[in-house]
Amino acid sequence: MPEISVVMPAYNASAYIAEAIDSILQQDYPDFEFIIINDGSKDDTGEIILSFKDPRIKYYTHPTNLGNNISRTEGVALASGKYIAIMDSDDISLPGRLTKQFQYLEKHWETDFIGGAVEWFGDSEHKVEYPPLSPDYLKSALFFKNKVLQPTIMFRKKSFEKYGLSWLPEWENMGDYELWFRAKQKGLRIENMKDVLIRYRKSQTQIGSRNIVDREEKLVRFLRVRLNSLGITFPTEDEQLLFRFIRTKIEINKEDFEKLKNLFHRI
Repeated sequence: MPEISVVMPAYNASAYIAEAIDSILQQDYPDFEFIIINDGSKDDTGEIILSFKDPRIKYYTHPTNLGNNISRTEGVALASGKYIAIMDSDDISLPGRLTKQFQYLEKHWETDFIGGAVEWFGDSEHKVEYPPLSPDYLKSALFFKNKVLQPTIMFRKKSFEKYGLSWLPEWENMGDYELWFRAKQKGLRIENMKDVLIRYRKSQTQIGSRNIVDREEKLVRFLRVRLNSLGITFPTEDEQLLFRFIRTKIEINKEDFEKLKNLFHRI
């Protein structure tokens, strides 16, 4: 059995999937399987995948589009590796990614999930995003904002299965955040490396970019879930103010500033 299973769902990804596949096949760590799930694509995604003749690729298809959350969970169930590496079909894994994460998890047995930094490219301004490194800070920060970059994640399959984790279909388009929060509630340890592991493509063809309204609505609902986990319920007006504040930069008056201070104090 391979040490690592790379899991990559793909839906209408013909524009970029060849680059994504090649970035995994060119990794210097050789002992992996590459599980690719064609999630009901209507373009040439399937033909492009089949053009790669590498025996490490295990190809699966869905007759209709079921969503990334179902596909990723299915990929983990199909995986035979000790570690699962997540890959998105429009991103590029940088050389040495699998080796760095494998060596980290082999050395740090207390760690269940390990992520890292990303280099943004594509439609957005080029930048490097470094997530927080302190596990204690990350544990607190996850209550307010997603500080784990999903395309960089590698985790122990044993931990994932032991606690019955999955990407839930009802949280499609933001299921990673809900999963990290639930994993932390169960006591699993999530860490980030300072290394840049992924070139993260930002484009209008991304699922997240195409479903911004749906994502925003679910993020508001998920804030309510997080507050309820503390036994807290805020009036809708206060909840919306809190959401806008933690979601992005906003201008507020003195009255709202005092209100936010009180909300955070209660949390």
